[in-house]
Amino acid sequence: HGGQDGLVGKLDSLGARIWQKHIGGTSEDAINDVTQTSDSGFIIAGYTISTDGDVSGRHLDSAKKSNEDAWIVKLDKVGAIQWQKCLGGTENDYANSIIQTSDKDYILCGYTSSSDGDVSGYHDGGDGWVVRLDPIGNIKWQRCLGGGAGDAVISIIQTANGRFVLAGATESADGDLA
Repeated sequence: HGGQDGLVGKLDSLGARIWQKHIGGTSEDAINDVTQTSDSGFIIAGYTISTDGDVSGRHLDSAKKSNEDAWIVKLDKVGAIQWQKCLGGTENDYANSIIQTSDKDYILCGYTSSSDGDVSGYHDGGDGWVVRLDPIGNIKWQRCLGGGAGDAVISIIQTANGRFVLAGATESADGDLA
């Protein structure tokens, strides 16, 4: 598509390519995580700066026009795009990891420096961000985690009792992290 595209592909057990797909637009697009879904498709998470091609709905900062949005793309089992969502606000937002929950929702984690758009509860300095989506990508809830310095959530798992465990990095000693 131009610029940097996301690349996702499927290999067989011997490493032979079954299919591959470049996704994105004419700016920078990246995939940070992929998980197989219960319908044999895939959910991918990353970020985008694009506003064209496979990308729509990005939250633009009219002054900068270079802020990243977290980008979630649902693929079917042969790699065709079923839906995509840009999540965040007018600052930088990234999705680092995504899983499908036991009840078929999706939950992603990452980073946000936005205090508008899809983001509420922002602390300062960059927060870890957790977002739960329904099966078609609509936000059910979101939460900023952090304090006055830089924070990010890198990985998330669901436990047997339906709760979530997060791992990440922090420079904060206040807010949620005091």
